[in-house]
Amino acid sequence: MVRAAVAAALALATAGAQVGVAHAEEDASVAEATARARAERAALRYRDALAQVEAAIAIGKASPAQLAALYRMAGELAAGLDEPTRAEQWFARWLALVPDGRLPADASPKVKAPLEAARASLGGAALAIAVTPTAPAATVAISVSGDPLRMVRSVRVRAAARAGEGTGAGGLPGAPLSIAGIDGDALVAAGLDEFGNEVVVRPFTRPGSGARTVGEGRTGTGTGTGTGTGRPLGGRWQTWAAGTVVLGVAGGVFAWRTSVAQDEFDRLRADSAQHTFEELEAVRARGERHALLANVAFGAAAATAVVTVVLAARGDRVTPVVGADHAGVALAGSF
Repeated sequence: MVRAAVAAALALATAGAQVGVAHAEEDASVAEATARARAERAALRYRDALAQVEAAIAIGKASPAQLAALYRMAGELAAGLDEPTRAEQWFARWLALVPDGRLPADASPKVKAPLEAARASLGGAALAIAVTPTAPAATVAISVSGDPLRMVRSVRVRAAARAGEGTGAGGLPGAPLSIAGIDGDALVAAGLDEFGNEVVVRPFTRPGSGARTVGEGRTGTGTGTGTGTGRPLGGRWQTWAAGTVVLGVAGGVFAWRTSVAQDEFDRLRADSAQHTFEELEAVRARGERHALLANVAFGAAAATAVVTVVLAARGDRVTPVVGADHAGVALAGSF
């Protein structure tokens, strides 16, 4: 019924996901471990899935977006294992990175309950760091201005591209960090957890380069004021890359829910003597609805991934164009 739709959706997602991951600073080894966790969850092996999530976090190379997805999955898995206290702890970490995080409206009450308990305990508090130039001019200090769960154990400054993180400088919050050896003016301040994962990041421009960039960056989304580009949010590749990741995750969730509906439909049909036609029809309709949503999300992710690549490659010569029924880019320049 719906397996073909899932296969098609996943195939469509591949191109967009490859581009989105490359430009969202996501580590491939963490992505692979996350994929294994999702596979275990799809097979209803929740305990093994949770172990895979913990293994992915222990790698120590996750971006804030990857961590947020892992924390949420861990909360859902722990709730499914009837471990509400553990689920609340995982959800609290997710909300520290994504304060407005929500589950689908039809999520199970036993999953929603620990999430809302975590939300109440945090009271809206979220991770935040601030970057301040220090003397001499080639140093900056990263202070933690919000950390309700004490997740930040150390900080570092690196080049905006992950390829340059090896030349970065690390230390404790508040300590002067030298940026003299880091190439380029586009830099990133990051707060690291106990494993070395980036739980919160703050893009900024090297002090003295002429751009207004130092200040506070909140949560683990990697956003902040003043990236030095001078372009609105809709004209930055980072914005479109974030959209690609969000749409890809949403598509994955709907694809998983489609597979769950298919399994339920097969089970009910195999035992049709004990179930009514209306029950089968309800499951079939739900599966087709989720398959449609997965296709839409993956298709949109592929489109935003293309915009991300073009914006990143062409810089200020590209302007995104969004209409009621289309999205694209306009190129400017001489040939």
